[in-house]
Amino acid sequence: MAIRTATHSDRGHAGRVRPQLQRVAAHFIPQRFGVSGEPGSASAVEVLGEVSWLLDPEQRNRTPTLAEIDEFLDRVLPEGT
Repeated sequence: MAIRTATHSDRGHAGRVRPQLQRVAAHFIPQRFGVSGEPGSASAVEVLGEVSWLLDPEQRNRTPTLAEIDEFLDRVLPEGT
């Protein structure tokens, strides 16, 4: 029961975090790199590399780790942010 609850909670959290990350990418990728930061764009995938799956709306059952979120933000946000 506890495992099922934790998994459900993790997915719920990911469902709230990922749209925020998508908004961050849509705002900062064009500013920093001059390319589209929209989910599914080849340019966003190129900028984000291994963590580009965070913008994929089809990835509903995968929960990002804190390290993946950190890497995403490091790639997207301007230095010193």
